[in-house]
Amino acid sequence: MAQTTEYDYIDGDSLTAGSWFVVNPDRLMAVEARVAMPKKKDGQKSAPYWGMAWNCLPAGGYDYVALCFGRDGDDDVTGRNCVTVTRGRVSQNCDSVFFSKKIFNGFDFARGYNSLACEWKDGVIYVSGGNVHVDPLFSIPCEKPPHLETFKLISNNSLSVECVVIENKKSHRSAALAGSWNADLLENRFAMSADDLEGYWEYFDLQAEYDNARPGGRYRFAIVRSSERTYDILYMGGASVNSGSWSRLMLKGRLLFTPFQNNYTLEWLDAMFQPVDVEVGANATVVNKSLLSLQFPMYKFTLRLAKVANTDGWPKE
Repeated sequence: MAQTTEYDYIDGDSLTAGSWFVVNPDRLMAVEARVAMPKKKDGQKSAPYWGMAWNCLPAGGYDYVALCFGRDGDDDVTGRNCVTVTRGRVSQNCDSVFFSKKIFNGFDFARGYNSLACEWKDGVIYVSGGNVHVDPLFSIPCEKPPHLETFKLISNNSLSVECVVIENKKSHRSAALAGSWNADLLENRFAMSADDLEGYWEYFDLQAEYDNARPGGRYRFAIVRSSERTYDILYMGGASVNSGSWSRLMLKGRLLFTPFQNNYTLEWLDAMFQPVDVEVGANATVVNKSLLSLQFPMYKFTLRLAKVANTDGWPKE
């Protein structure tokens, strides 16, 4: 099936509170931002918040969704950390709140990174968020979906922005990652292969510092030798980030031979189709015939894969 979406990735180094970025409202489907407030202080006079604003007018009006961090209750013993997720509109210096909801888990309530995502579909806005997983928070009618080109990040604190991801209609990018393999060819290849690295591999476990790298899912792969010194890593399922853009047998990465036995240089595409920089030092180690370790030293991130005999136990995607 042809891909119907594409993703634009804005690196956070160029963004802070008040930063503008441009979207195409005719193609826009969703926007996700991943942001931390490293200088946030507990007990500050105005509760710390950050969010995304759209339909931004030169005079200062806009629609928004924001995360406001605080505590539910004043008692130090019974009070709980929470984030209030708010959908509202600012117009002529008046802030109108249409909906708000308190969330007590799934977010970093200190100074770490959290994600906030908004999707507009059929007159409804779907809001999701969290620090590790982006979970649904609420959905409400949205009589004014984005119809202007300008978005911005809003906050009353300084921000550290990891990235902003814009989902648009009509994609041709992922088609370039589709290879020549199909399920039957793989089955025939693996049935005849004596190469221990070739075959089906699935998520076993991971070690990660989530501020540095966000896990893209509980991946499932097929690994097949594509040349004398290269293996292709083919996506077979399990993505939780940007899952709609990944389909079976797309190229997720490559293993390149090194002079060291059972060690490979790893070329890798992240969940948003961005290649991992060489400086990250990504590599792979064959621990044994049934365990493969994918390591990203700069991100302090290690994903381990276990080999399985077949795909019978995998979900059909």
